Amino acid sequence: MLSALRSFSVLVVVLLSASACLAQKKNEYGSLFYNGKDCSQLIIDRIPDYGIAGRDGCVIQRPVKLTLKDIGGQKAAGIVTDAETNEILPGARVRLKRKDGINETIDADAQGRFELNTAAALKELQVYYVGYRTLKVKGATGQLF
Repeated sequence: MLSALRSFSVLVVVLLSASACLAQKKNEYGSLFYNGKDCSQLIIDRIPDYGIAGRDGCVIQRPVKLTLKDIGGQKAAGIVTDAETNEILPGARVRLKRKDGINETIDADAQGRFELNTAAALKELQVYYVGYRTLKVKGATGQLF
């Protein structure tokens, strides 16, 4: 009887853990705003590529929010924050993959802010921060730079 109760307890814990992992919604993996417009549809690879069947395997990682704004002179300013709390993410790493093959890495300052050059066409933009899901955004002429 005791072993059956123990097995049942383990089963309940496993099922609760699994349901918590599956309860995450697809749109909770990050967000992107450009010049005040929600461009989250440009986010690619929303579901992390590790764990079982593409799920995050219950590894707790928070979503990133990236806000960009044109500041003139072929430049854009950005800020990286937590998508749920809007807490700034100082030192976040922003990686730009350009269509001309030139890649650039920019680190956000202590206020989570950075500037980037928008002159060259963008293939992909990625945002990294420890404990957060990597945010990957495809370049889209007319929508993003």
